[in-house]
Amino acid sequence: MSESNVISQSGSLLTDAEIEPIDQFRREHKTAVLVVMFTDLKGSTELAEERGELHSQEIRKQHDRMLREIVERDGYGSVIKTIGDSLMCVFAEPSTAVQRAVEIQQLLHDYNRQHADEADMGVRIGIHMGQVTVEDSLRFDVFGRHVNRAARVEGLADAGQILTTLPVYDSARGWLAEQHVLWHDHGDYHLKGIDEPVRVYEVCPSCNQHPRPPKGQRFSRRVDRRFWFLAICALIAIPWIAVSLYSANLNQPGSNDQSDGSPVPQFSGKRAVPLIAVVQLIENPLLDLALNGITDELNQQGLHLGLHYTTRRYNAGGNESEFQNIIKTILQEQPDVVLTLSTPAMIAVAKGIKEIPIVFCVASDPRRVGVYEGQNRPKNLVGVHDDPPLEQLIDLATRQEGAFKTVGTIWHSSEPNSELSARKLAVCCEKKELTLLQVKVDEIDQLFSETSKLCKDGAEVIVISVDNLTTTGLPLILDAAGSYNVPIYSTEPSMVKQGIAGAVGDDPYAWGKQSGRLLAELLKGKRPDQLPIESTMHQRTVIAPEE
Repeated sequence: MSESNVISQSGSLLTDAEIEPIDQFRREHKTAVLVVMFTDLKGSTELAEERGELHSQEIRKQHDRMLREIVERDGYGSVIKTIGDSLMCVFAEPSTAVQRAVEIQQLLHDYNRQHADEADMGVRIGIHMGQVTVEDSLRFDVFGRHVNRAARVEGLADAGQILTTLPVYDSARGWLAEQHVLWHDHGDYHLKGIDEPVRVYEVCPSCNQHPRPPKGQRFSRRVDRRFWFLAICALIAIPWIAVSLYSANLNQPGSNDQSDGSPVPQFSGKRAVPLIAVVQLIENPLLDLALNGITDELNQQGLHLGLHYTTRRYNAGGNESEFQNIIKTILQEQPDVVLTLSTPAMIAVAKGIKEIPIVFCVASDPRRVGVYEGQNRPKNLVGVHDDPPLEQLIDLATRQEGAFKTVGTIWHSSEPNSELSARKLAVCCEKKELTLLQVKVDEIDQLFSETSKLCKDGAEVIVISVDNLTTTGLPLILDAAGSYNVPIYSTEPSMVKQGIAGAVGDDPYAWGKQSGRLLAELLKGKRPDQLPIESTMHQRTVIAPEE
């Protein structure tokens, strides 16, 4: 057996002839790292039993053709081998691998919708990456381990799912931040034949409603009882030690001055380094941009992650009922500040937490969505809310499209911010003597049909005041409206890159920086009731370039 025989998913071997194009691909792309993707067509055996082997073979051929076209387009990927119903592919860039995987799932989603009388064509995908060369020589043993890991991750997936390992997530996430690719952290899993636990992430294209747990066994660490005894003793002792050291430091001359002359933030004393709990409904590139703005503002204020504060992130995974579990955990851990991203997160946290300071960002006015009434603002609540510029958005659509009489809008019935925006749009349309057609949706799968209904009913322009559902499902809205040549306008400027006609709205990064200034004031010692609730100050208008 030669060194170049690499174990594949099915236990068969990659031959020298199959290894050669892999090394050729690597050399052409001048990379020491390869991304390995496995795909598997699910249900083909059952299809053969139901419809016959000839029909099953035709489906396989159609599957192979569609996937190969996407993988190998522009030379960015290469299909190395077919193994039954599976394809083994390699890419030079993890972001490209993830993009092509999302494209595969969206294409199959559309195919299944157009062939509703046939059994669904479902594909599961697993992706892993790693360095495979030393001194420009392909290490076959190392490459084999990466192949095996990608295959095992694919085995955890179900039809329609894309699962990746931590290296792919860590490398691709930043490059895809503006493309509304959502991620979900499923935690550590046991993989057959691999000793250490493997962190598994799910890529959620718009055609998937919610992340689904992988099929394998989650990894859990068993801790000796003596460890728990020592840990409890440490937890009791550490706060007393930290407070004593902190108090002693305050009593030393010049202890509030850093070496660069800037003052040391005056924290509450709960911890030596304050903990910020970050709560959000779902992974969302807009929320990531806002969080980047918050972090950059804290850096500018002399507050640095790890030195002046730490964070712990909580994600409800699109399930609002999960907020109750998150709030219970936060109340047990007692962080120094809770930072919420999105209106649903703000509402849940503000109603469930009364004694810990809360800073909200990327959210609607808390008073207008029912967090409080009149002047009875919660003493622990501070942050920055938007006021969707819907009148300006209608004006922009009029300048771009000419006169129109009927506006359509689609919004998520479970998000109070969506209902608030819909009411504001209704007032705006009445003022401008426009007819407004509205549809409410509960699930992402309704977006295509309900948008089509708006167009059939006579909507000349569709206006979206963004919420978590329409942000995630924008490709479905675009597909439906595009079939009727109805332009879309939104309060989220970054959507113009995805294909809408124009937008007027807030810059999420600037929104984050504005909230970051309030958070910095809290960390420096101010109380929430000494700080204002503000509205956003930085909006921009973006128009799609003419073709």
